[in-house]
Amino acid sequence: MCFHQSRRSPQRSHAFFTLLLSERWQDSGEIFTLLAGTAAIQTIVAINGSLLQAIGRTGTRLRLTVEYAILWTISALVTAPFGIHAVALGCTVTSIIYLPRLLHLYLRPIECSPMDFFRVLAAPTFAAFALFIGHRLLMSAIDVGLWKEIGIVILETIVAYAALVLFQRRKIMGQLKSVRALLSPGAA
Repeated sequence: MCFHQSRRSPQRSHAFFTLLLSERWQDSGEIFTLLAGTAAIQTIVAINGSLLQAIGRTGTRLRLTVEYAILWTISALVTAPFGIHAVALGCTVTSIIYLPRLLHLYLRPIECSPMDFFRVLAAPTFAAFALFIGHRLLMSAIDVGLWKEIGIVILETIVAYAALVLFQRRKIMGQLKSVRALLSPGAA
């Protein structure tokens, strides 16, 4: 598979692809960036398929899998004439559009409202977007080598996680206390 050469100046944010795979793969970084939304959504809802299976709703799990496959196929057929970048973006858009249906079927068995679900994910989602945008802005303002950029990414990620923990420490400590109470020998 060949990727067209971008008319834009190459983004410096593809350091991982260049270092781990080679410069030949650098343009694929844009495609993976466009697929990041799909990956994030799939990561979040993946465990729910096992949950449906565990509670005996394998038919629902199969129906969701078939529906999703049909939607992704339609998306690929519609976007393919516009290139691989459009297909990647189409996958992410399809995942976002289908998310309410997934959540409707996944959250009911665990008695979780969509509002509670989104409330839990709000801070990490905000941090991820801030990290992504901040890194892109920083890399457009400074010129660093590939290894330095990877070091910057690691530092940015540590700072983002530290900020999440700092701002949610009370909630985390409360949840940790609840888990300890459940696991204590006297709880059984």
